[in-house]
Parts: sequence; structure tokens; C-alpha cells
Amino acid sequence: MRRRDFLRHMGTGVLATGLAPSALAPRAHASAGAESTSEGFRSMIARARGTDFIAMTRAAVAQLGGMERFVSKGATVVIKPNVGWDRPFEFHANTHPDVVRAAAQMCLDAGASKVSIVDFPVMGQHPRNAFEFSGMNALGTELGVTVGPAFENTRFVDVALPDAAVLKNASVIRELLESDVIINIPVAKSHGCTKYTGALKNWMGIVWNRTFFHQNFRTDSRTSPEHWNHIASCIAEIQQRVPPTLTIVDATTIMKTKGPQGPGELATPNEILAGTDQVALDTYAVGLFDTIKLEEVISIHRAAELGLGTSDMSLVEVRDA
Repeated sequence: MRRRDFLRHMGTGVLATGLAPSALAPRAHASAGAESTSEGFRSMIARARGTDFIAMTRAAVAQLGGMERFVSKGATVVIKPNVGWDRPFEFHANTHPDVVRAAAQMCLDAGASKVSIVDFPVMGQHPRNAFEFSGMNALGTELGVTVGPAFENTRFVDVALPDAAVLKNASVIRELLESDVIINIPVAKSHGCTKYTGALKNWMGIVWNRTFFHQNFRTDSRTSPEHWNHIASCIAEIQQRVPPTLTIVDATTIMKTKGPQGPGELATPNEILAGTDQVALDTYAVGLFDTIKLEEVISIHRAAELGLGTSDMSLVEVRDA
């Protein structure tokens, strides 16, 4: 199903923008479709290992069929990395810029008419500093693509999620709804609240009113099942409304402890993962941590329950690029 057809089926859900539905409908773009997996597998993860992160990102996407499979000539592309923190680069709290640089360049090479790199940094952080310290501003200047934080509420559009059990509406970054292609590029990290943050959790960064996600938060929330279930449902349900076209996980350096902002204990798997099944990608990435148990990451299981992907790695083909 094309992104435009999907959003038409869901309804644009414009609640308070004053815009006509057609103003927010993405232009037509062919669906990437499912990966060609070997018999017996449901999903596929392309994995690249090494230390040349630009070459690795290119190789992982090539294993999926190349960026041309996802980006048509003239398409508008929004890349959503994790740029949530105005922390020093060496903390590795944000997505590595070389992974984003490679993805953006591949989109341009595929004929994209516009590439934008956007995120909504965490409240309390300096948005412009987050983009500067992370290296995103520099790569934007280098490649001539639009780069910058979304931190004004006028950049967000209210959408309805009528089929969601918990998250009935949300304000999301306008550019995502107007784009033809959305590329999710998270960095894999530990997280003090959700245990792990990666592909699924990165989508909190497209939401303005994300305090709702933490509605049942308490100081003793580590033993508060209602909080875990609430935030996990919100994280999973927003995927149904604004699904990414392609996901590339930065697992080059992972923050094992004191995530998501650090400084924490770091490890260097030096891996880049790519695919269209975010549940499978997160399930695999959690396995890179000896500090996190899969059963603790409730958002992964909730997303699997909603049919957004598989957490059963016996059904996932991992292909080295």
C-alpha cells in the first residue's frame, strides 16, 4: 500500500489546523513492498559491520534493493534521526552523523527533489545545540539538504488515531505527513524509563504532546505496570498512524547504561541494521546489550501484538551486507 493510500484509509485526522485534508496528503509514491526473504522467513534485516559507517550504511541499504527501491525520482524525503540531546558527541546520545549523511546522499542520488532532516529534541534541551553538537548542521551544509529542529508548535499537526486503544490523537511533525518517504534512523541505547530506545521509541520524537506518553509516570514507575503498559502502547500505536518507509538502526556505538542521554558505559558493536520491520530490528538490537532483557522492552511486544512486525527471530533472516 502506498503511503498516500495508507493515510487516506486512516483519514488525515486533522483536528485543529484549519487545513483541508488534501493539504496534508503525501504525494503518490510506490510502496517498497516486502523484502524478498528466503523460504520460511517473514522479515529480513540487512546487517553491515565495520568502521566505515558511510560505506556500511550504503551496503546495508543495497542489500535491501538499494535506495531506489524506496525513493522515486522527484520524491520528497524526511529523515528522522535521534537528535534529542544537546550532549557532547562522545556521549553517543544521538545518531551518528555519518549514517544520516549516507542515507541523505543516497536519497539525492536516487533523485529525491527534497531531503529534510528533522527531529523534536527533548524538552529542556537546547534544540539548535542538539543539531550542532550532533553534527547534523554540518552535514546539512555539506549536502545542501534542509536540517533543523522542530520545536515550535506551529510545526505540528493534530491527527486522530481512531483505532488506537490508548493514544487517540497526537500532534506530529507536519513534514512527515507531507512527505512521500520517511526514513527512521535511530541510535540503539539503553533508556532509564523504557529500558531500551531504538526504532520504535524514536517515534516519540515526532510527537509534540509526548507528556501524555508518560501519563502514569511515578517515581516508583520501575514497579508500575500501568506506566509500562501505557507508554508501550503509545509508542506502538503512533507507528500505525505515521509508519516509516525504511528504518536504519545505528548500532555502531551503543550506550549500555545511563541512557538515553549519558554519559554511560559504551560498547562498539560497529553494526548498522536496515529493514522495514521495526519490531524485528529492535528485537535484534536489544540482543546487542548485556544490560537489557527483551522481556523488559514492552513496546516491542506491544508492537508485535498490533501486527507491526515480528519479535520472533526464528522468522527473521539476517543477511550480511
